[in-house]
Amino acid sequence: MYIKEGWKCCSQMKREEMKEVILPLGSKKYGKLVCLHCDHFIKWIPSPKTIKEIEDRQRKIQECLDQPNFPSRDRQFLEGIKDKRFICPKEKTILDYILQ
Repeated sequence: MYIKEGWKCCSQMKREEMKEVILPLGSKKYGKLVCLHCDHFIKWIPSPKTIKEIEDRQRKIQECLDQPNFPSRDRQFLEGIKDKRFICPKEKTILDYILQ
């Protein structure tokens, strides 16, 4: 967690001492997590749409890995990205090709 020097109230921060701030429509980011006491920025919050896309992708990957006759080369690739929260555009292209 990023703690700026001099932010004393944030040094021993626990999850319950943080609050979510949803940003206005049109913002590039969905929301952020800030210190409850001083509003110090902690991290960005992914949007519900992004979380759903990640969960759907992980579910599809697991379904492929559960197939016993799935090609080993594709299986190695899927096992390499199955726990990643975000994948790069090249991995997304390969994943789309495998899943079609």
